[in-house]
Amino acid sequence: MHWLEMLAEYSLGHNLNILVHVIFGTAAILLGVCQVFSQKGGKAHRRIGKLFVVVMSVALMTAAFGTFVFGFRSFLAALTLSASYGLISAVRVLAIRRSGPKIIDNVLSCAAIFAGACIIARILAEPLDEAMISYVVLGNVLLFSSYDLLRNIGGAAWLERSWLNEHIVKMLGSLGALLSAAGGNVMISLQPWSIFLPVGVSSLLILVFILRYPLTLESLERVSTRSRTSRYPEGQDD
Repeated sequence: MHWLEMLAEYSLGHNLNILVHVIFGTAAILLGVCQVFSQKGGKAHRRIGKLFVVVMSVALMTAAFGTFVFGFRSFLAALTLSASYGLISAVRVLAIRRSGPKIIDNVLSCAAIFAGACIIARILAEPLDEAMISYVVLGNVLLFSSYDLLRNIGGAAWLERSWLNEHIVKMLGSLGALLSAAGGNVMISLQPWSIFLPVGVSSLLILVFILRYPLTLESLERVSTRSRTSRYPEGQDD
């Protein structure tokens, strides 16, 4: 009854935005779970991954639109920024793993820091206990974006070894932020645990996959070989 009463107070545009967000957000969660169990570097992983990025992008755009147009909520703004930057950076690391960071990557990192600072300025007036979740999430954004800027020191040599772990950490972090937003919205009475628990689960998965794919050339070559085999079966070349 709570949700029905709340939705009845919203405008048609707001309700349509929520509907699209729920549909694509749910699809992104399901695709993300499939990715966790798919063979890394395989054909299914790559196909699901591309679809996940598209679906997740729509979910994040509707989240941003709802947060900044229909009603600002600090923790949703922080989670939207965290999920968006994690998704973009996870995709970008695949493109720059042999060349090193580009200007656009540094611009995106600086933009994430600036957006995080703007959100912090907006929530300074909120009680600390209510804003704490937002500060924790925004701290995560600051950590990721600062690390991405520091990659310029190591360049291509560093990314050749770190790209796989970066992709895993950022993609699972983005999925965790989406799950946190969903938990916080659906299970309001269980906050803050409904927000923190998905982050904890995604952090545990990150640890599991980093241990499975350690920062070694052998693990990178294993994943890269699967990717090449799925793309060019039976020894075909470019």
